Amino acid sequence: MYEILESGWIDELNAYNRASFGTAYITSNGIRHFFIGGKDSSAQFLAKSLSLDLFNHASRSNYQAALGEALRRLDQYPEP
Repeated sequence: MYEILESGWIDELNAYNRASFGTAYITSNGIRHFFIGGKDSSAQFLAKSLSLDLFNHASRSNYQAALGEALRRLDQYPEP
C-alpha cells in the first residue's frame, strides 16, 4: 500500500470530467491518492484518509465479519 505524493490524478480526472460532462467533480481539498497492489489485482483510491484492517489466518467467519463491516460502512454514507 502506497500513498502517491504530488499525484496529478485529480487534475486528470477533472480534465476528463470537464471535457465529458462540463464540470469538474473532484475538489483537491485534502484529497490524497492511494495505491494498493496485490498478487492478483490492484486498486487506486482518492480519499481524505485510508485505514486498513489486517486479518491473519482468514477463515469463513473472518470473511463474513469483514463483509458485514464493509456493508455497515457503506450504509453510513448513502448516495445523495
